[in-house]
Amino acid sequence: MYGWIPSRLSLRTRLLIAMALALAACLLVGGTVAWLGTARSVQGELRAALDVVRCSTEAAVAAAGGTHPDPGGLLEALRGNRHLRATLLGPAGTPLGAPVVPPEQPQGLPMPTAFVRLLSAGLPDAVRVPLGGADAPVLLLQPEPANEAREAWDDLVLALSTLGLFAGLMMLWVGRAVAVALRPLEALSIACGRIGEGDFAALHLPRRPGTPEVAHLCDGFNRMAERLAEAEARDRNLREQLMTLRDSERAAIARDLHDEIGPYLFAIGVDAANVRRFATRLAPTEAGAVVEAARNIAEAAAHAQRGVRSLLGRLRPAAPVELGLGAALEELLDFWRRRRPDVTWELTLEPGSEAGLGRATAEAGYRLVQEALGNAVRHGRPRHVRVIVGRRDDSLLIEVADDGGGAAEPRRGNGGFGLRGMAERVESMGGCFTWSSEPQHGVTVRANLPVNQGLAEAVP
Repeated sequence: MYGWIPSRLSLRTRLLIAMALALAACLLVGGTVAWLGTARSVQGELRAALDVVRCSTEAAVAAAGGTHPDPGGLLEALRGNRHLRATLLGPAGTPLGAPVVPPEQPQGLPMPTAFVRLLSAGLPDAVRVPLGGADAPVLLLQPEPANEAREAWDDLVLALSTLGLFAGLMMLWVGRAVAVALRPLEALSIACGRIGEGDFAALHLPRRPGTPEVAHLCDGFNRMAERLAEAEARDRNLREQLMTLRDSERAAIARDLHDEIGPYLFAIGVDAANVRRFATRLAPTEAGAVVEAARNIAEAAAHAQRGVRSLLGRLRPAAPVELGLGAALEELLDFWRRRRPDVTWELTLEPGSEAGLGRATAEAGYRLVQEALGNAVRHGRPRHVRVIVGRRDDSLLIEVADDGGGAAEPRRGNGGFGLRGMAERVESMGGCFTWSSEPQHGVTVRANLPVNQGLAEAVP
C-alpha cells in the first residue's frame, strides 16, 4: 500500500505522509468544487444584473413611445448598483458625463487579479441599450465582478483555512494516536535485539492498554522469551553436566594412567638399570650387546614416561584461575609485559565482577583473554592492548581491544583456536560472542558469559 514511500522511513512517518497526501488531495478536490460553484454563482449574478437593467430600460423606452424621457435620471437610478458600471454615450459614441461605478467595498484579504479575471471569463465586456432613435443617447452597461469576486475570495480563503486547520489538527491527533499505538512496538524491537544477543531471562514486556493486536503480540513475545529462557537454562545445565562429566572422565583416565601405567614404566627403567649392572659380570663379548639392549629399554621407558606426563598434562591441565580470575589475568598480562615491553598492557577489573563466579566461567574467560592477547600480538602489531572485565546481571562481560592493524578475516593463531574457536567456546556455555575490526584501528573482542553457580565450583 505504501510501496511508493521510501522504506527507510518509520511506520509512523509513512502513515503520516500517506494521511497528509490524502488530506491534501481532499483539499484540492474540495477547493476545485468550491471554485466551480463560486464561479457559476458570480457569473450568474452578473448576467442577471445585466439582463434586469437591460430589460427594464428597454421596457421603459417602449412605454415612452420609443425614446426614454429621462436618460440622466436613469443613470442616477443605477448609482449604487454593485454589479454594473453604467455610462451614457452620445450619438458619436462619446461619454455624456461621468460614468456610474459600483461603490467600493471594504478591503479584506489580498486578492490576486488573476482570480477576478478567471471569475469573469465568459461574461460580455459590455451591453449597449439604445434609449431612442439614432440621435438618442445609448446606455453602456459593463459588468464589474470585483465586489462579487471579493466576497467569493474571502469565503474561499475562510473555507480553505478552516479545512487546513482541521487537517492540521487531525494530523497532530492521528500522529499522537499512532505514536501511542506503536510505542509497544519500539519496546518489542529493543527486546528482540536483546533476544538476538542471548539475553532471555531479563525480558518481560508489560501489557500496556492499546490495540488488542499489539497486546497479543506482546503476550506472545513474553511467552516466547520465557520458553527460550527455560530452554537456555536446560541447555546450560546440560552443558555444565557434560563439562563436569568430561572433566571427571579425564581425571579418571589421568588417575588410571598415573596409578597403573606409571609404576610399570618406572619398574621397566629400574630393571633396565639392573640389567646393565648385571651385564658387567658377563664375558666382554656378551656384555656389550646386553648393555646396549638395556640402554634401549631404558630410553624407550623414559620416552614413554615423558609421553604419559604430557598426556596427563593435557587431561588434567593446571587451573590458572585457582586464585581468582583477576589474579590470573594480571599474571597473564605480566607475562606479556615481560616479553613485549614496547606494548602498553591495561587491565580494568570492575568491582564485583568476580562475585559468585563459577569456575567454568572463570576458566572460559581466562582462555578467551589468553587467546585474544596471543592473536593481537601475533597478527596485529599493537601499541596498546586493553582488557575490561565487568558484570551485568548474571553475566560476565569481557572485552579485549587492541590498536593494531585490524583483521580482514577471523584470526586463527598457531596452535590456538582463533576467533571462530573463541565463539564456539563461548556459545557452548550459553554466552554471546561478537568481534569487530577496522583497518588501522585494531580488533575488539566482546563476550557475554553466563555466571555458572550450579555444578561448577566457585572460584575463590
